[in-house]
Amino acid sequence: MLPRSSLRARPIWSAASTGILIKRRIPSAAALQISPGPPRGRFGQHALQFSVFVLVRNKEIEEIERYSSEEDAECRKNAYAVPLVSHRRLRLKGLDAVLAEIRGKGLSGPALRMAFLEECARAWHRSGILAHKGRHSIDRKLGLRLDLSESEFRAKLSEIVFARRVFLALSPILNPSVTQNQSYDGHRKANERLLRAIIDWMGQHRAEIQDLDPARPLLPQMYRLTEDQLRRIFKDLDPLAAGHPFPQPLG
Repeated sequence: MLPRSSLRARPIWSAASTGILIKRRIPSAAALQISPGPPRGRFGQHALQFSVFVLVRNKEIEEIERYSSEEDAECRKNAYAVPLVSHRRLRLKGLDAVLAEIRGKGLSGPALRMAFLEECARAWHRSGILAHKGRHSIDRKLGLRLDLSESEFRAKLSEIVFARRVFLALSPILNPSVTQNQSYDGHRKANERLLRAIIDWMGQHRAEIQDLDPARPLLPQMYRLTEDQLRRIFKDLDPLAAGHPFPQPLG
């Protein structure tokens, strides 16, 4: 943790990258469950176990495609409909990117499995802990009196802007299990605002989105956005970001 004197010297926008007041370490792959079985906790939402991910990947693709037409139909009635499978498509895209990158380094077998788990854990720690929880600490340090939905909205902005793996960070934000759950009211309202912001941006910047299909609704094509475009959307929404250069993702 940085000393208070160094915190005061840092710009507010870049301070989220320091993870101030957070004393948590990245879990090692050896400490994670890697045998077949249901994913556990928030880490499970992002990474799954490596063995499970490999085994069920094709099944996941089939289910995404099976429900895509239903999601399209809902989005034609309501452009801001609760995602049915788009969050799963984003997660799959993020996990595929991790796996391809690690395989590109020549790893295989147990070494590949461990590297996959460690990278997914590292990505979640950077966005879900350092950026998200760090932003809560920054807002409190500034003396801001925010209701839960506004506090979560700002924390999720930092979570995406500083994410090491944007698609893995965004997937749980769009998860309908949160968006439709009244007991998560603050998170639900924050997630709805973020979803609307993404869809609105896509509608205003259609020409900038590669391979966008004009015949389909925008929400199911969210996966066509780049990580930089998503970071840009979220940064532009942040009241603390004005006047600050575009930040680097947490390493």
